[in-house]
Amino acid sequence: MTGGRARALAASRRAGALSVLVLALALSVHGAARAQQRSIVEEGRALYESGDLGGALDLLTTAEARDDLTRDDLIRVLETRVLIHHVQSDGDALITDLRALVALAPGRPASAEFPPEVRDQMTRLRADIGGPVRVRSEVGRSGSSVTARAEIVADPGRLSRVARIHVRSAGERTFRSSDRAITLRGIEGALEHFAEAVGPGGVVLATDGSRDAPLTFEIPSTNDPVRTGGSSPWPWIGAGIGLVVAAVVVGVLVVASSDSATQSRVSGPVEAPDMP
Repeated sequence: MTGGRARALAASRRAGALSVLVLALALSVHGAARAQQRSIVEEGRALYESGDLGGALDLLTTAEARDDLTRDDLIRVLETRVLIHHVQSDGDALITDLRALVALAPGRPASAEFPPEVRDQMTRLRADIGGPVRVRSEVGRSGSSVTARAEIVADPGRLSRVARIHVRSAGERTFRSSDRAITLRGIEGALEHFAEAVGPGGVVLATDGSRDAPLTFEIPSTNDPVRTGGSSPWPWIGAGIGLVVAAVVVGVLVVASSDSATQSRVSGPVEAPDMP
């Protein structure tokens, strides 16, 4: 093996080792962040069980303000806060968190830790709410611009924080994301899109479409003629002009014929009447 090839091979091996190291570091940081998040939720739970209700509420509020909770994490937060509100006899806060819990997990049974009166309240709320969070993704075109919007259409538990829209044009591998709406210019072909209702802790509460199965909007070419109300009006305009011209010609001919007849009556021979 020549010296040049050996050096190239060694450089390639170093680059590969560096890539593996970077990937391992990224996974380690992500795992540490998830462990820290779980510890906040569980520590809040532990503080509740030890009787430190104020400290538990503070930690659970901190966890809720983050953006990397799982759905199970958020359920745990809400269930623990319901128990705290019950102990503190805070009826309004209890109903607020119970409503959010029912909207987040409509089919989930009440926690075995809930006292009977809280279970009854949860049953009544489940009947009143009637359905989960729903979000809608819509796309519209105006001239050369295309705007995609995300709209929350049902939020019985008042749990949603923001409606988020995700879009990508044909040929793109990644989605572009924005809160509520995003406008693209000069886009042709198909636009893939989906919407998410995002709640506390960054938990996705509902979707319309998804990253793996997005909705599709076919964008008309900007060279296509703009039509309003169906077919083009120009054939009808041409026919109308033709009818007007024909009517004028007929009118001219009728007038000319009338003038000719009148002239014939005036200029023809006139017989004098017989005198007695």
